[in-house]
Amino acid sequence: MRSQLLQIMRTVYQSRGLPSPPAIDPWWHCPEIRYCVEDSDAAQPKVCIINLGEGEPDQPSIRAHFMINLNIMRVTDKFMDEKFAAPNEIHDLLTEVRAYAVSEFNNRKSATERARRQREEREAQASREEAEAVQKFHRKLIETDLMSEEHIQDVLDRYPLINFCPLCANSSTSEHPSKLSPCSGCRSLCCLSESCKAHSIDAPKFCAEHPSVVFCKSCIGDGEELRLRPCPVEHCHRWTCSRDWCPGEPVEETKPDADSSGPPRKKVKREAQSAHTRRLAPCSSCLQSSLDWTKCDSGRCWSSSGAICPDCSLNGGSECEAGHMWICDSCTSKKHPVVWACPSCETLVCEKCPDVTRCAGCSKSEACANCQEDEDDRRFQWACEGCGARLCDSCSSSSGNDHSTTCNGCSKEFCNDCSSDVCAQCEGSLCDSCRSECSCGGVADSVMEEMAAEAMYGGYDEY
Repeated sequence: MRSQLLQIMRTVYQSRGLPSPPAIDPWWHCPEIRYCVEDSDAAQPKVCIINLGEGEPDQPSIRAHFMINLNIMRVTDKFMDEKFAAPNEIHDLLTEVRAYAVSEFNNRKSATERARRQREEREAQASREEAEAVQKFHRKLIETDLMSEEHIQDVLDRYPLINFCPLCANSSTSEHPSKLSPCSGCRSLCCLSESCKAHSIDAPKFCAEHPSVVFCKSCIGDGEELRLRPCPVEHCHRWTCSRDWCPGEPVEETKPDADSSGPPRKKVKREAQSAHTRRLAPCSSCLQSSLDWTKCDSGRCWSSSGAICPDCSLNGGSECEAGHMWICDSCTSKKHPVVWACPSCETLVCEKCPDVTRCAGCSKSEACANCQEDEDDRRFQWACEGCGARLCDSCSSSSGNDHSTTCNGCSKEFCNDCSSDVCAQCEGSLCDSCRSECSCGGVADSVMEEMAAEAMYGGYDEY
């Protein structure tokens, strides 16, 4: 279709005595096929057009110079506000383009309809499965003599819902009885209310941290294979799943790369192994009062969202003096930990401590708030105009500074994260606010790319 559009564009320009475009170009000559739809069920669009876009010499934008109405074979010169019949020699090409646009419209309509049917089929299947599961739960109530079929039907007639425990609803005055929960193993429905007699049928347990994780007595397992376990703190009756248990600190092992004979052997690292299998942790409520277990506040910690057992942080980790953050031994030993010592008094501080920050270049720390009162020169002077990130004197004044730059639009100083754009014309740095207005009159590379993408891929849209 590209060659047909180029031929149409050249013919229209020549008919107006204008230079013939040498090629389709996203910057200077960009045709678009578009259509207008009033009735989505119609066999074809109401109107199909071709916009012959033309770049403006004084700014990086595209305007439609000619608009060709494919329904009536008429061309509109939008620059001159004139209309004329399409040249006869391109009528066949215009008919071909219109057929292509209609085909695209029907393809999209078919895809939309197919997606709608698939969604409805999935929803209908889910409804059927839920209805079957509810019927199975009702049969359990009948088989265990907790309710008769007539009694269940009487309760069902009082509520417009499908998925709820009739036994709970019968003893409740609520207009919205609670739903039954599916077992994460066998998907059978269970009543989670321990005060309800139906609860004893499947004796389900659910995770206190992730309530959608439910297991009936048949699927919960036993011994070391338990999928849910009770909180180990005495008198706590909450259950947790393995997502929040301690996964074990990764331990790197080494092995020789040659046999026992020959020269001294080089040690090579093997993939890190966990120090132990997942270990049951206290629930979140008990974890707050536990002196032995805790969670690391470093976003790069090996424990992820899980708790850390005492064996995986034997040295006690590091905690900010103000109690804002705690990190484990492993994260304490990493480069640039989120809890660190004040360079003056060695008091532990963290990212959340007020008036304390680190150099965005070398991660050197300012003095803590107490030390700053005694030493005025311990405060970093350079600050990014965008995000407020600071640089130490060494990083901000060094020749060949790689950590900050001056915006070529507003002349303010920014860190590299806030001035990542470069002018497409002079290659000067630009902040987010100046992407479209460099002092040289140009715009950022990203703006040019956005415009090119819009010009290249903006076709076939309804307008």
